Amino acid sequence: NLANAQTSGGPDTYGYTWYDSNDPNGPVYNWIDIIPLPDAQEVKLLSDDNTRGPFAMNGSFHFYWYDVTTFYVGSNGYVAFDNAQLSSPFKIIPDTSLPQNFIAAMESDLNFDGAGNTAACWYWRNANNDTLIISWIGVPFWDPNPPSWVGSNTFQIILSNVDSSITMQYMEQSGVTNVGPGDWMSIGIENNSGAIGLQHSHNVYPPINYAIKYYYPSNSTFQVNDASTAFNDNETTGGLFISKSNTDTFHLNTGIKNVGNTILNPFNVQSDVKSFAGVTIVSNGLTTDTLQPGQTQNVQFTQGFIPVIAGTFRYRTTTNLSGDATPSNNSKTQELVVVDTTTANQWLSFDNGVNSVAAGISWQGGNGGVGMHFIPPYYPCRINSVRCYIVTDPTAVGYSTLIYDDDGLNGAPLTLLDSQFVAAPATGTWVTNILPTPLVVNSGGVYVAWYMGGAGIAMGLNTVAPISNRTYEILGQAWAIYRNREIEDVMININISKTTFPGIDENDASRYVSDVYPNPATDFVSVDYKLNETVKNVSYAIYDLQGKKVAEKIINQTLTDNGIINIDVHNLSNGLYIGKLKLNDHEFSRRINVVR
Repeated sequence: NLANAQTSGGPDTYGYTWYDSNDPNGPVYNWIDIIPLPDAQEVKLLSDDNTRGPFAMNGSFHFYWYDVTTFYVGSNGYVAFDNAQLSSPFKIIPDTSLPQNFIAAMESDLNFDGAGNTAACWYWRNANNDTLIISWIGVPFWDPNPPSWVGSNTFQIILSNVDSSITMQYMEQSGVTNVGPGDWMSIGIENNSGAIGLQHSHNVYPPINYAIKYYYPSNSTFQVNDASTAFNDNETTGGLFISKSNTDTFHLNTGIKNVGNTILNPFNVQSDVKSFAGVTIVSNGLTTDTLQPGQTQNVQFTQGFIPVIAGTFRYRTTTNLSGDATPSNNSKTQELVVVDTTTANQWLSFDNGVNSVAAGISWQGGNGGVGMHFIPPYYPCRINSVRCYIVTDPTAVGYSTLIYDDDGLNGAPLTLLDSQFVAAPATGTWVTNILPTPLVVNSGGVYVAWYMGGAGIAMGLNTVAPISNRTYEILGQAWAIYRNREIEDVMININISKTTFPGIDENDASRYVSDVYPNPATDFVSVDYKLNETVKNVSYAIYDLQGKKVAEKIINQTLTDNGIINIDVHNLSNGLYIGKLKLNDHEFSRRINVVR
């Protein structure tokens, strides 16, 4: 079916309307070829079901009642203003389930991969920075048969800061999607809560030489009171592994955001930490400040979590705004796994060991996999082995495990550290492969990928809350946020232990660094050292529990073979950190607790 009957639509709840090029009041189709224009940029490494970005708009674009300044480009024909992936099924717009906050020009199962596929995507900003154009060029639909694509689609999104309008243009459309008969294509816009949006069409192919223009309301009177929990502890509310301790406090930080368009007077926020069995360990409440539209208040609850017992815990924050418009965004839950690091080695696992989905997870055609991001609870640590729960492998295709450093842009997987193939694995159980050479992690974390050896093999999925929000899907060779990451964890674990590898001198009596003091600290911490050699090269770096480097310094002076080194922490927020000190070629890691 083609979208050629209805020529206008809306308004949505906020006031957006659309007209197409078949309507006397609509836009004139006028394709803009941006590739030869100055400063046009190719969006590289798009694949099957992934996003690239964020890209700066060099300004802001008014979308609904808020401004967006960066954007992500989705391989499946959309622009998102959060790092989210839209994959099959492509739902009716609007929808309050994640993801949200996007413009879908041709949201369908498109594919940049496969032999002979010449699909491309480009974006361009004009010199005045009042126009942004994103063009998908010759992008086919995914197909289950080699070469994994069929057809060709060329379309673009034009964002104009002059009138806050959104124009979608379609130059080419051939082939049909292989997703169906359910939700296989959507065209429309959706706000940051998913409660408001305006759909142009659903399960309908757009005609060629065709344009749709969304018009920003000139005098919207719509008011929405909407508070959300933006995150717990980190931007994605990603799960954490924490060392068991009777003294160290895990500070409960959160972000509370006004995602509406009215000023919010102070309101209550509740937070708790519960055990896996549901026993309340910590309970907090606070009152926010007055929040302007779009404002995020970062807060820390008074009572922190002291991880005295090993196990899995749930850290949940909930806003309690009277008359809140979108209850679905009021809460965030973070998984906290307390690890007994006094044992010889430890398994790092976000699942409870039980496969909750009978079929597990696999990708049609066998050209893909899944991944998990692990940030260890201490440094340095040694990764000894990887285990995967294999549900089925009817034709004995096997699988590969790959370990990547998170040294890519914005902490993405980049450097391959280890790769192993597992042939004809046992099924319905865990399969462990020991690394021939253990890996040493001194900071940050690693991504562990499970990659199918062919069609049919499936990995276990765990749906028992809490969920880590650290899972990824891999289609072709492209990584993307796993489409069900808020409700499912893939069953990949790693085994770690403390290490005294060469260059890491923690247990060498002739080379000594004390624990940091004072600890907790406010402005500075100190360490006593003894090296039994002249110290010529001194540096330190401080990492948060996400593995992100938050401070570093090189000390350009020759020191004696023993003494004291002071480390500046006065710019750090409250919380636990890992300090990594390097003296000549010797490295030491210490935990730092900042409290004010």
